[in-house]
Amino acid sequence: MAIDINQTHLSQIIEHELSEIGGLCEEARCVVANTKNIHGKQVQIQMVVTQEEDQFIYVPDSHTFPITVEE
Repeated sequence: MAIDINQTHLSQIIEHELSEIGGLCEEARCVVANTKNIHGKQVQIQMVVTQEEDQFIYVPDSHTFPITVEE
């Protein structure tokens, strides 16, 4: 399933979210796309920017996944 994400807008979102973390703020997250899963249920694709390394699961030779999963 292809998801159309405007690359320029995504770059602006990333820049903004990176500016939000620091000091007392340890995490910033935002929705970058909305789509539906294989069952037709609405899902969000979120970008999470964090300073907390223990918030992620590292999979060798693959991607890094956030521990928090929300529906």
